[in-house]
Amino acid sequence: MINKYELKTIKDLQDKIEEIDKYIKCAHDPFEFYLMEAIILTLNTDGPIVELGCYKGGSTAKLSLLCKLTGRKLFAFDSFEGLPPPTSIDLKHKFMPWIYEKKHAVYSESAYAGTLDEVKRNVTIYGDINNCEFIKGYFENTLPSFKEKPAFIFMDVDYIESARTVIKYLWPKLTIGGYLFSHEALVEDFIKQISSPQWWQKEIGHAPPLMYGAGYGSCWRSKFIALPSNVFYLQKTF
Repeated sequence: MINKYELKTIKDLQDKIEEIDKYIKCAHDPFEFYLMEAIILTLNTDGPIVELGCYKGGSTAKLSLLCKLTGRKLFAFDSFEGLPPPTSIDLKHKFMPWIYEKKHAVYSESAYAGTLDEVKRNVTIYGDINNCEFIKGYFENTLPSFKEKPAFIFMDVDYIESARTVIKYLWPKLTIGGYLFSHEALVEDFIKQISSPQWWQKEIGHAPPLMYGAGYGSCWRSKFIALPSNVFYLQKTF
């Protein structure tokens, strides 16, 4: 339970996380990470945390602090060279129709790049690099040989093909009671493709689990307005 940590410990953690948001460019909003933070602090299953997609290392630094506090290890997977060339399915994704700022996400090779040195430097300064292991390369080359059984997975991978690779290799290893978070809740094409019952049955052997927040995100409130976030999650229950 979260109350096993002293209030000062949680306050110190929040101060460090806010510092990361101030000095490192992050692809996620602060609220989106607070939800993951709450779940990790109350997670009642053993196993490391796995991150897929580090960008500049902001989320990596935050996760490393949570690993230090909870006694877990962090495995950070990324090409550290940006996105690979998109296949036809990932050239352009349509957002949900109620997202008014823009209608499509367009991807290109090398987007969202952060070098391994840059990410390590940011984690060293703002996080705790001592409990981190960095795995460089494309997921289809690095995940098949990964043997750990994670308790928590955070993927911010943009591509449908990349997400499918992550799920194919890591969902079977995820511990019972563990969580998989994704940062594509508001992308209609992404949600439709990775929740395909046909794909799950073929690759995983069962129907897809319930995706909490898919399509709407896990919402947060600003005064009287409820705003969608870009995170959804799955919990492994069997």
